[in-house]
Amino acid sequence: MALRLKLTMSADDLERYFLEHYHMPGEERGWWHGRLVERLGLGHEVARKDFAAIVRNKVPGQPGRCLTQRQNGSRRELVWEKDRETKLWTQVQKDVPNRRVRLDCTFSLTKDQSVYLAASGDKFFEQEIVLPEYAHGWMQ
Repeated sequence: MALRLKLTMSADDLERYFLEHYHMPGEERGWWHGRLVERLGLGHEVARKDFAAIVRNKVPGQPGRCLTQRQNGSRRELVWEKDRETKLWTQVQKDVPNRRVRLDCTFSLTKDQSVYLAASGDKFFEQEIVLPEYAHGWMQ
C-alpha cells in the first residue's frame, strides 16, 4: 500500500477540486457523514453552497457565523512564483494563508500490486489482501 498526502491551503482550490470531482453530471456525488451533519442542518448529499461555506470556515446557511473561533488570517512568507513575462521562477514575499483547509489522504496499491491485480483478476488477492488493508488503514 502507498499513502499520498496532499495539503490544500486555499478554499478556492478546494472548491475547484470539488466541482471537478464531485459535481459532474451523471457521476456519483459526495455524501456528508458524522454527527455534525444534523447539527449543521446539512442534507446527506453534499451541496456546492454548503461545501463552499465549510471550506471557508463558515456555517452553511448562516452568513457571518464561523465554524471555529480562530481565523488565523495570513502571514508573510518567502515563496516561489513564476514570472509571467520571463517564465522564470523567483522568490517573493507574499501573504500566505495560515489555515489548512484540508489534508487529503489517498491510499493506493503499489505499481506491482495494481499490475498483478489487473493482469490476473485474482479475487482472493483483491478481497483477502487489498480490501482488508484499506479497511485497516481507515480504522487507524
